[in-house]
Amino acid sequence: MISRIPALEFLHSLVGSYAESDGAARLRIWRCGYGVAIDLSNGEKSILCGVAGASNQHVECFVQIGLPNVTRTLGQLEDGATLCLAAEEVPIEFRLTKVSGGLRVTIAFDGEEKASYALRAA
Repeated sequence: MISRIPALEFLHSLVGSYAESDGAARLRIWRCGYGVAIDLSNGEKSILCGVAGASNQHVECFVQIGLPNVTRTLGQLEDGATLCLAAEEVPIEFRLTKVSGGLRVTIAFDGEEKASYALRAA
């Protein structure tokens, strides 16, 4: 039986390309089978890339941050507009928040925000 997974449906609703107004950061989300692939770059190199899919009623995403760090994150919707992907073994958190006209992406290590991007649909 196929069940609805709100966090995965949220990711599917974000499929597309996004960029900061100055073009410094770009985010691309595309369907990959039943899941999605995510690539966040700063124009020169990939900051974060990963593949997300269903895991019970959550979303599981294997993300690569830097080289060769591949980390397993689990996520769920915090509200109707924010998906938080967090790792257990490494204190990292990746948030996607749907805002008017685009997305806000934040990356935090050890509970401290290290990067934040305001992206518009490209």
